[in-house]
Amino acid sequence: MDKIVVVPLYLNTDSSTVDVLKWSIGCEVEGEPSKANYLDETVECPGEYNEQNDFCNHMGAIHRRFRSFSDIQYIATNAIDYHPDISNVLLERAQEFSTDPSNEIVLLVGHGDGDDAIDQNYRDNVMARFANDVKGMGGFYDVQYGTIREDWCDKRVGAVQEIRDKINTAVSEGRTVIWVEVRIASWTNAHGQEWDTSDCTKLGTKDLLDAGKYIRANYLLYKPTSLAAWVVSMVNDAVTNNLYVNCLPSE
Repeated sequence: MDKIVVVPLYLNTDSSTVDVLKWSIGCEVEGEPSKANYLDETVECPGEYNEQNDFCNHMGAIHRRFRSFSDIQYIATNAIDYHPDISNVLLERAQEFSTDPSNEIVLLVGHGDGDDAIDQNYRDNVMARFANDVKGMGGFYDVQYGTIREDWCDKRVGAVQEIRDKINTAVSEGRTVIWVEVRIASWTNAHGQEWDTSDCTKLGTKDLLDAGKYIRANYLLYKPTSLAAWVVSMVNDAVTNNLYVNCLPSE
């Protein structure tokens, strides 16, 4: 039987996006069709479950169960989370714009989450470790971090305010700030938005960028091969562990 390893190009395993992938790969729970059994983990459709057509509508996209189309066995690895290979990529992104590391503050900025506990856990257990790695390898004056929480207006105000404060404080101390995106394939929209806390579409840092208060570095996949080492390591670990979802009836 063929087996497929699915590697989510996503930053945080503890998210609904990864949950819906597990739901699609998992086996339907008897009597509870909105749920799936993924390697003995019960995963609820994180969006709206359509019982008539057996699909999960998550953030506007329809997700169907993989086993509806094939008897191939699947396994999904974790998302990126913390991994030293990613620390190396973030260092590379910072160094692309670095000229005087001992006077530079690298600011790692991630997408973040709408759930306060998930966002804080990601900051404490992932972003902090990336910052420590990059500072140690790059010789920068400091490496700080934060999340933008850009999909949740009520959370974004405070998140962007924190980022703005870090930039302004660094500049007032005479430091150069390099903003490095902890994102897969895009810059945050904050760079193009003005700052007006009364307008959810204007919770950005454009004024700071235009004033030259920080340098906008690139995201992880700015170079297409940047995540290759991480993907290979995730696939190799999955194959070694040999844990695959099998929804076929026992013979």
